[in-house]
Amino acid sequence: MFESKDTPPSARAEHFQYVGDADFSTSGSYSVALRVNRDGMAYVAFTDASDSGRAVVMRFSPASRRWEKLDGSGLSVGAVYVFDLALGPDGTPYLAFIDEGDSMRATVKHWEPDSQRWELVGRKEATPIGVSQLALEMDPAGEPVLAYKDERHFGRATVLRYGKAGNEWNTVGDSGFTDAEVNFLSLAIDPAGTPYVGYYDEERTGRGSAMRYVGQAEGWKPAGELGFSPGKANNVVMAIGADGTPYFGYADGFDFTFKATVRRLTAGTWAPVGAESFSSGQVLSLAMAISPKGAPYVAFCNYDQGGALNMLRWDDAAGAWRDVDASNLAVIFGRSVALAFGPSGEPWIAFVKKESGRLSVMRLSE
Repeated sequence: MFESKDTPPSARAEHFQYVGDADFSTSGSYSVALRVNRDGMAYVAFTDASDSGRAVVMRFSPASRRWEKLDGSGLSVGAVYVFDLALGPDGTPYLAFIDEGDSMRATVKHWEPDSQRWELVGRKEATPIGVSQLALEMDPAGEPVLAYKDERHFGRATVLRYGKAGNEWNTVGDSGFTDAEVNFLSLAIDPAGTPYVGYYDEERTGRGSAMRYVGQAEGWKPAGELGFSPGKANNVVMAIGADGTPYFGYADGFDFTFKATVRRLTAGTWAPVGAESFSSGQVLSLAMAISPKGAPYVAFCNYDQGGALNMLRWDDAAGAWRDVDASNLAVIFGRSVALAFGPSGEPWIAFVKKESGRLSVMRLSE
């Protein structure tokens, strides 16, 4: 599949290839999220400038090899520029978004295949208004978990977990549990169901911080040292491997390079994974995911290369970050990226092209 200690580079040559048609969205799309289920069904979410910035979700079927819009009765009332996508255990897509047409409310909906429409998750009044950032993940029990920047608590973080039995959202620990305002909020859940949030910590001059929920008695506690990055941590992305190891990726503001840095939590310390600021240029729209084999991958638009797509993976045996099919990706220029893994463990990348604003998806294939 790709160069690693398990697969010698001479074994086979693989390159990124388009999934379905290239440029399948309308022009002027903004932002993108990507998920792939175990059957190879892929979902992308994005905002559609041709429809007043409303949210759109499209699905790729391996059988038809086409991207189709999940229309239903519509997703958002107004424009949506902040959203996140997750898949339930049966592959059902869930979309969390901030709706400009509904008082900036944080709303979660899931696709109902029988009725062919988007259905609200929980009661609408249970989700807050006036939200500016959010993140969505599924817990091991298959229930959605929503983190958001809570303006009712001075921009601190709040996390909700959906309870199917009562059809309601329940607060995980205290509302506004961080000690100050958060930005670039990210959410990850470990295999035991423990939620982690990572963020740009306004209390600590924008350095990276992370917290985890340890239970009802103790609530939210720091995961490692708060403010652990040497400089500002922009574009924070958290991910957790199958072995439960948390990873924290960010654009490193130390010395104002804003290059990619990844750290992992080991024995209570956020240690760098390889060199800090390892990318060749400043990163835009940083994405990170952990492969089924436990290797962290990052994807981003490289500002110093005019927005060229870059993907790198950590090679533990070599102790270095390796380019993934750089010759194929670097000729494409984007402004937003998302990263996921397919059913065979192959990386997929979704991106909005810089000039056209159209969306494409590629995967690493033979």
